[in-house]
Amino acid sequence: MNKIERVIVPVAEAAVVLFFFCLFAAAIVFLLFYIRFMKRRMKQLAYYDPLTRMPNRYALKECLAKASSMSGSPRFTLYFIDVDNFKQVNDSVGHEAGDALLCEVGRIFNRLAEEENAASPKSEQFSIASRYGGDEFVLVIPSVKDFDAAVNYANNLLSNFANHMSQSRLENRGIHLSVGAAVFGLHTRDTGELLQQADFAMYEAKKAGRNRFSVYENGK
Repeated sequence: MNKIERVIVPVAEAAVVLFFFCLFAAAIVFLLFYIRFMKRRMKQLAYYDPLTRMPNRYALKECLAKASSMSGSPRFTLYFIDVDNFKQVNDSVGHEAGDALLCEVGRIFNRLAEEENAASPKSEQFSIASRYGGDEFVLVIPSVKDFDAAVNYANNLLSNFANHMSQSRLENRGIHLSVGAAVFGLHTRDTGELLQQADFAMYEAKKAGRNRFSVYENGK
């Protein structure tokens, strides 16, 4: 082996080792990114509704648990919302139109939650809009802390929704909201019971004729 060969062989061997080292490092980096991606994907599937991409009931309950355990005596209002005559849309226009309606409603509620968080101090930026299931949604509003404020917000919610639907191609399908509200810290400090109270109030609104709201009152 001449002098040149004695130089080239070690260099070639080093190049091969370096190549495989870089390949191994790239594989490790790819694997780490893949694991991170899969964790995010699993969280997306576990905590977000696949149709509307809104937080689902599990994300909602986690948010409520954090909000209820805040220091001091936190107060906020939970609105339980049902889309009136949604089945009629599915039956008369089709399920694709029904899905589109749910996504449209979800965007309205998401915007309300975002506006609430933007206008709130950092300690109260836990407003959330959630698709609870089917045509039912939940909206948590930290700035609404008593019965009268809950009434005012519900009135505005119905009015804003009606204005939005008046510009929709489904305006003549009777798409309205039945809304039930319950104030955390007013009659309960248990989030499970809070959901039940708001759900009960929502069904009271439905029984009263739909396209209206009801705020839970203790003993009623």
